[in-house]
Amino acid sequence: MNRYLLIAFQMVVNVWQLDNNVSCNKVQTRNEEYCNKEFFRPTCGPGEVLLIQKAQYGRMNVGRCLTETELDAYGSNKNNPKFFGCYKDVKELMNKECSMKNSCDVRISELENLAEGVCGPGLKLHLNIAYSCLKKHCIGEIFKPHCESGEVMFIRKAHYGRMNIGRCLTEAELEAYGIKNNPKFFGCFKDVSFPLGEKCNMKSGCDIKITELEKIVGDVCGPGLKLHLNVTYSCLKVVQLDDGCEMSATNEVKYVEASEISSRSRCASAGKSFSIEAPRGQNIKMTLQLLHQLEKKKQEGEEEEEEVMCDRVLGTIKYLNKDYMNICSNGFARDKDSLVKQEFVSSSDLIYVSLVHKAIKSNMLLIKVEAVGCRDIIQPEDTWMQRSGDEMIIGCFMTKQKWYLRCLDRVWSGVIGNCSSETQLPDAVSSAKEFSEDSDIESQILMMVLISGVGVVFCSLIICIGAVCMRKYSTKKPPTAAGVYNKQQPTYYLNDQPLNNSENQVEVTTSATNENHNAADENKYFILENEQIVS
Repeated sequence: MNRYLLIAFQMVVNVWQLDNNVSCNKVQTRNEEYCNKEFFRPTCGPGEVLLIQKAQYGRMNVGRCLTETELDAYGSNKNNPKFFGCYKDVKELMNKECSMKNSCDVRISELENLAEGVCGPGLKLHLNIAYSCLKKHCIGEIFKPHCESGEVMFIRKAHYGRMNIGRCLTEAELEAYGIKNNPKFFGCFKDVSFPLGEKCNMKSGCDIKITELEKIVGDVCGPGLKLHLNVTYSCLKVVQLDDGCEMSATNEVKYVEASEISSRSRCASAGKSFSIEAPRGQNIKMTLQLLHQLEKKKQEGEEEEEEVMCDRVLGTIKYLNKDYMNICSNGFARDKDSLVKQEFVSSSDLIYVSLVHKAIKSNMLLIKVEAVGCRDIIQPEDTWMQRSGDEMIIGCFMTKQKWYLRCLDRVWSGVIGNCSSETQLPDAVSSAKEFSEDSDIESQILMMVLISGVGVVFCSLIICIGAVCMRKYSTKKPPTAAGVYNKQQPTYYLNDQPLNNSENQVEVTTSATNENHNAADENKYFILENEQIVS
């Protein structure tokens, strides 16, 4: 990562750097078995102490003191719980004799009184014990934090006492004392962020002996107990300002010492304020972290005093619309991370900061600057934009298309589509509208003509069908008497003389050829009869 960017990291320090030759050794648990006539004589190395983890006296297992052969010799009695599997927990006694000592000497037979009646009479018992040799941790150690070049230290939290189980206070130690529920024995601590901050804050490194903190905590824990220090600190990359009277705010967090800004009196003397500018569309978040003043107030009991609007002005923040806000010394508060700070968020992408040098110099202040919100985006072609805070609407000029965006964590969330491909250039908007209107009229006329044509065809079809039906009906109708007597019939002859009507001749001939012989005689007879009636 670029060295000029912020490098912030946190370390929860439970394992401190040991002074010169002091080192940490891995803790090993020893499991041993001692017979009834033997002695338990453990010895730890220099600077180490005994911690008893488990101690049982009886007939628990087959091993060096009780063999498999001895069990088989008793036959079925080996299944008797008073013969095998019986034992007494003697951890409390062994802790009293050996815990927190470098060595001890215990005769195993002395434990018989504690285990009386647990196993059958006359049986040989043995001791199974687990213990560790622990180094006297956290004694004479030194807190030596170190930051890289261009970074400064910031103590975020520091507690001194017996807060947690770890390298300096083990579970075995707590169990050894058997009083871990006593608040004076475990869970007791003192907040030492202020004294550590005075020696380490705004520096690249410091050197503090842990034993020096004992004077500060007093009797917060029981007397004679070993205490340890838990501290959380950060190494912050501090921006070195140039000779100008401005700095930029970006998405990357930047830290600057307040004294760096307040000392630039030449800016004010030249009629300029120190300016902080963010990219267009973003706002500026400025956090003032007070490193020790609030802690002093708390210790002196001043926190209970009646609050005033602004007890002392440390500086002002001005905006583009000429509004301003005072930075007050009583405006700081401790957040959930135990940081004493005061935050300001601008309503524009440019602010002007003025700090009172004397007030800043007497109060250790670190200023954190960053840009928040989303930048303005480049407006797409043939679109309009409307932004309100963290929300934005983008629409097309030629269509009703709209897209809605929302700013989430400095990034616009949403989708921007493309306007219609038929979008015209601004100087052709009117002609495009006229063309669209003409096209609509032509479409309407064409539709009317089509509907009319379909109607005419449908009506013609109905008329034709009706005519055909009428003709078929008239052809099939039989002749009536009135028709026969009233209608003038043509004259026909029985011989081969020509007929008066050629069409009738064709009809008669065709009819005669298609009918059989009897039918022809009937026709002839019918014609003669008609002729006689007419004459």
